[in-house]
Amino acid sequence: MGYRVLQNSFLGGVISPSLLGRVDLSDYQQGAYELKNFLINPQGSITSRGGFRYVAPLKEHDKPARLISFRFSSEQTLVLVFGHKWMRIMTEGKQLLNKDGTPYEIATPYTSEDVFNLDYTQNADIITLTNPNHPPRELRRYGATDWRLVDCSFSPAIKPPSSVSGAAFYPPETQGRDKGTVTATYVVTAVDKDNRESTASQECTIKCNYYLTGGYSEISWSKVGEAKYYRVYREVAGIFGFLGETEKTSILDYGDNPDTTYTPPRYEVVFENKSGIKAVEVIDGGSGYRGNSDDIVVDSSTSIAYPFSIVSAIWCPAFYQYWARSSIRNTITGQYASGTYCLPEVWLKFGLKKNPNDTDYAGLSDPLKLTLVDAQRFMSTAKVPIQHGGSVTLTRYYGVYVPDVPAGQLKITFKNLKGEINAPYICLAECGSDWEYKITANGWHPITHKTSLDWSHYQFIEVDEGKHGGGMTDQSGTIAPTPYKFVPKFWLDVLRDKKYEHIQRDHKPLFENHAPDCVRKLMMPSGCPIEEWTHETNSFINKKPKSDIELIVHDATGSGAELQANVQDGKIVSVTVVKSGSNYTNPTIEVKSKYGSGAKLKAILFEKSDYDYPSANTQYDQRRIFAGTYVNPVKVWMTNAGQQDLMMYHLPTMADDRISLEAVTSDADRIIHAVALDSLILFSRSAELRVFTQNSDSLSPDSVAVRAQSYVGSNNVQPIICNANVLYGAARGGHLRVLNYAYSAQGYQSADLSLVCPHLFDNYEIKDIALSKAPVQVVWVITSNGKLNALTYYPEQEIKAWSVFETQGDFESCCVVSEGKEDHLYCVIKRTINGETRRYVERLEYINIPDDAASYRQLDSFIDNTGVTMADTDDGVMLTGLEHLNGCYVLPFIDGMAHEPVQVVDGSIRIAQNGANIAVGLPYVSRLTTVPITSSEAQAGMQSFSKNPSEIYLRCRFDGDIWAEATGSNEMWQVQRDDLAFSGQLKDSQTLNVNLTSAWQKNGQITIEHRDQLPLEINSIIGNYSYEGYKQ
Repeated sequence: MGYRVLQNSFLGGVISPSLLGRVDLSDYQQGAYELKNFLINPQGSITSRGGFRYVAPLKEHDKPARLISFRFSSEQTLVLVFGHKWMRIMTEGKQLLNKDGTPYEIATPYTSEDVFNLDYTQNADIITLTNPNHPPRELRRYGATDWRLVDCSFSPAIKPPSSVSGAAFYPPETQGRDKGTVTATYVVTAVDKDNRESTASQECTIKCNYYLTGGYSEISWSKVGEAKYYRVYREVAGIFGFLGETEKTSILDYGDNPDTTYTPPRYEVVFENKSGIKAVEVIDGGSGYRGNSDDIVVDSSTSIAYPFSIVSAIWCPAFYQYWARSSIRNTITGQYASGTYCLPEVWLKFGLKKNPNDTDYAGLSDPLKLTLVDAQRFMSTAKVPIQHGGSVTLTRYYGVYVPDVPAGQLKITFKNLKGEINAPYICLAECGSDWEYKITANGWHPITHKTSLDWSHYQFIEVDEGKHGGGMTDQSGTIAPTPYKFVPKFWLDVLRDKKYEHIQRDHKPLFENHAPDCVRKLMMPSGCPIEEWTHETNSFINKKPKSDIELIVHDATGSGAELQANVQDGKIVSVTVVKSGSNYTNPTIEVKSKYGSGAKLKAILFEKSDYDYPSANTQYDQRRIFAGTYVNPVKVWMTNAGQQDLMMYHLPTMADDRISLEAVTSDADRIIHAVALDSLILFSRSAELRVFTQNSDSLSPDSVAVRAQSYVGSNNVQPIICNANVLYGAARGGHLRVLNYAYSAQGYQSADLSLVCPHLFDNYEIKDIALSKAPVQVVWVITSNGKLNALTYYPEQEIKAWSVFETQGDFESCCVVSEGKEDHLYCVIKRTINGETRRYVERLEYINIPDDAASYRQLDSFIDNTGVTMADTDDGVMLTGLEHLNGCYVLPFIDGMAHEPVQVVDGSIRIAQNGANIAVGLPYVSRLTTVPITSSEAQAGMQSFSKNPSEIYLRCRFDGDIWAEATGSNEMWQVQRDDLAFSGQLKDSQTLNVNLTSAWQKNGQITIEHRDQLPLEINSIIGNYSYEGYKQ
């Protein structure tokens, strides 16, 4: 008995052997048992695939590489090849070269294993790269051959103002009233041209009274170079509220209520680089080491001007009685002053402060000795009733002092500073001497001083007041004390004498041209306490004590580490890691010292468990998203709205603040991917989660919510977006899944796209995924067996059909970029060439068959006229440029004519004739095997009958070299052959007939092969079958 079976669609794709009994499924009726190197068209036909053009070899053939697409616009697309710590670029089927012809390349920190765990997101010329083993980085394109890889930074680009100070002012009519009833504390921020605000400055606290009419406070600060304007905040009930903003470096506060809903920004420290040295183990402490020096020496490398001079004023009483004489002597040497009562020398101590208004010092210097160069004396007489009668002469001495060493040798030393010093203000802390005075029979007393940095700044009025009695100033005696008041007259005029002017000329003020505003304001006629003479300098910011032990870290890749040895009893007992550095792989530590020897140290690097680097990143709702670290596996960070590099927040929170949340599920698996649709989708190895807004149209710290959508889990391959769906590899089982929104469930649901062909994925892992949109929408999936599975996917048409691409080698990575009228698939293919492993970047030449027969390229790893060189010889034509296929048998395709295989020797082959259009590459076969034949669901029982396919009719558009057989007959019949030449080019669809060798079988399958470099499109198959009844 005979019948005919028609299959006019292949939109069921390859189906699993497990489904061969499901003749009731439409996938069965439209499916195939095998579809190798055929692409399924959405109209239902199948087309033999195009060939893969050879583009370039990898830099290293023994390590895999990953391809990542770069799309600035539809006209600017590139393929980025990430290998083992390098990146190269492909475009338009060629490798990007330097001017000297060498491949353009940049170094990266990513190993060949790291690159397959990279998550990437592109924003114009910047690609954000994340990997849980590396801090997040940006790959930036500045030019065709100018690419830079930099760490992401989330700190404010602008620094806060320094030297913040304040003062209260009142009108004259408030004199005598309490002016210190309110304590006001201020901070100031700087804002740059991009309206990014710095952190808050150091706090400034003043006493004031805003309730007095006309009273106000003035807050001032030092200028910040990048600042466009400044914002000032005042504390209210523990919260700093916004007071105002100004482009100036000061602002007046009249007591207005600050806005506590707007507070100074705070910045979360995220993703600190921990690719450096974590600790140092002391293997052997050695001997003879002298350890650290806890001293800091300030010399001419700072902004202090040398030489300098000061004016020091002292006073003491002198009794002009025959029995009473005052004396001055040195407390250390016992030497008496002679000639004048002005001290021969004085000393200064400098102090370090964290803030100019601090009362405590972070460190005090050794005394700096100054020598007297000139003096002036003023005297006044005060009558005092004392036991012997008489008077006391009050004397004020003004001395001009300079350092007693040459300017180039002058140093200010701060000793015994422990640890790190963060005190940017150097100031005069104390002026004193080792001298004392004595009035006969009343003992020795220390001499007090008033000091100015320079006579031109010595503006305060000298007034000494006290009481005399008991025979000595400020001492109570048996006779009632007598008050006195001494005001030296015209002392400034005296100091302005010419002999002092040359001192000023030769000895500059200590902080000339360097004093900040807060210092100048303190130079008031009413007086200036010595500790308020301050100078802001960077000399003491993060200053570390120097060591005579130098620890040098050697490493091939890392840099930036700073280590400090700690010594006890001549041995190195521990090492402090001052800076960890970055990118260390195998560091060694060299110990250099003038005195010690024998120490052996071992660097310990951070481990993965220490890394707080995100695995995932994406862009969503004008924020950059990061998620999933080893330390915080379910945490999500979102930058400020409209910002790429700010993790800023306020207390209380604001709508555009950065967002930080925990995406908690029943499992604590790390988030490894983030995809932005209408909601933010997060993938871990156990779940798919949705981040969305509630009670708001925009994402904010107060509106964000997280909800699990399914519990399947994803593998390490970055998901792709197809239309409004997310396609991803399942964490277990190796299948491809789709996550799409279901209105009925008001959420996302996950479905298996590999359900009808699990045999293509079972026991394998998905290694890479890419998507072509034109001319056919195809999802490309590379599996760990080296196959490239092609899914023709139109979800809105319910089309999902699989086929398999194979080549002489293994597919390892893929990506798609748009070039010209098509999206082109690039692949890394591992081949065995002459017995050796070679890895090449190759491009699928086309999906739609070209109109021009000369453009047919049905060869793998092929090169054509653009890469081959032709030369006529006596015995034919030599083609060179085939070194990448040495030892392989290749097929030449010349002017639309296929030729017999030829072996490549030394990168060349010989052919009989030349041609205008040549392509040479590796052959491959396209194969179709039908499912077991049944004419309909109603005849499903026929599967038990023996069948004999005796004849088939193929409706084709392109008819290259076609062979067919009844599966199992082991005898292929040629459908059409015309001396291997293409016989019709772009023929209209026609029916071809072929008789098959008789082969009775239960399945009744047919196999069709396409073997040459000419294209083939099969529209339908009609089979004539004979069958006989079931036999016991």
